[in-house]
Amino acid sequence: MKKIIMHVDMDAFFAAVEQNDNDCYKNKPVIVGGCGKRGVVATASYEARLFGVFSAMSIAKAKKLCPEGIFLPCNHNRYSSISKEFFKILNEFSPCVEPLSIDEAFLDLTGMEKIFNNIEDYARKLKSRVYEQLGLVVSVGVGSNKFIAKLASDLEKPNGLVIVKPGQEYDLLKDKPVSILWGVGAKNNQKLKSLGIYKVEDLLKTEFKILLDHFGPSAYKLVDLAQGKDERQVVGVREPQSIGKEETFEVDLVNTAAIKKELLALSEKVGWRLRQKKYLAQKVTLKIKLKNFQVITCSESLVAGTNYDEVIYDIACKLYEQIEVKEAIRLLGITAGKLLKGNTINLFENTDDRKKALYNAIDSLKEKFGETVITKAKLR
Repeated sequence: MKKIIMHVDMDAFFAAVEQNDNDCYKNKPVIVGGCGKRGVVATASYEARLFGVFSAMSIAKAKKLCPEGIFLPCNHNRYSSISKEFFKILNEFSPCVEPLSIDEAFLDLTGMEKIFNNIEDYARKLKSRVYEQLGLVVSVGVGSNKFIAKLASDLEKPNGLVIVKPGQEYDLLKDKPVSILWGVGAKNNQKLKSLGIYKVEDLLKTEFKILLDHFGPSAYKLVDLAQGKDERQVVGVREPQSIGKEETFEVDLVNTAAIKKELLALSEKVGWRLRQKKYLAQKVTLKIKLKNFQVITCSESLVAGTNYDEVIYDIACKLYEQIEVKEAIRLLGITAGKLLKGNTINLFENTDDRKKALYNAIDSLKEKFGETVITKAKLR
């Protein structure tokens, strides 16, 4: 049976939400991201992209390119709320939905032909449902596999719909730059160019032994993708392997008190997300990026799991002290790993009912008013 895979992507998601929520932002260049000197662009509206502003660009550069732009901080609670509604809609259209991020997913529609009859009508129905319920537009790509569907959804953004019928894959791919193939990053792209390979059709005209000599076993995957083949399955919602949070600072940290204050803030965020998703962590990892961009990581495993802020914080502080950092710190991150499905009971220590009641009260406030409504006194 020939597969039917759909890729659905919310266009300029963060910026689109801000424009939808505030009429003053409509048709204006909106840039969402970190607001400090070292902040980066998370999403730029299509109006901002006309000025050359794109995701992952520094905010400083974005302001030079688009001085009249509307620069906004990320409103993660709002985006998360919209994302939940988005995925509810997707799950009405397919029993097998694989999230790729907060704003995009693959849907496996294989075997559902009797339900939708015409795939184009079905895709337009999905697009209409998202717009009617959320006020946002999505781009949709349909193909015989994940690679083709994802590529198709990128072709006519924003608000696009591209369907690649079986047998049309090579026609779609042949004139595209070889960099569109998954696994071809900057380094491999340069290597391919050195071999005279610029387009997908160039790769398929190259003797396979040459590819094998330069790319090893990865050459097989490159050729498959160039031919429009991709055997990966659409996998439904998977359990996360870890939950973490990182922070890049406007000014490098050197003071231990300031460093521990940031570790406490990160611990609160990680603990809150663990409790939200009902996970217990059996491993805590601390990440430090120094002023010279050297990255240091270290971890500690727990006998049992935890999702309490202070336990995560104590471990992070202990790891920090063990490292004996002597350079200024540019970035800190805490990741909770080896996750167990559980409730808000902390198995790491004997906690009394008062502590559990306190966390329940804190979490209720955060659920209602946002993650930053209440913090530890040390953060004030």
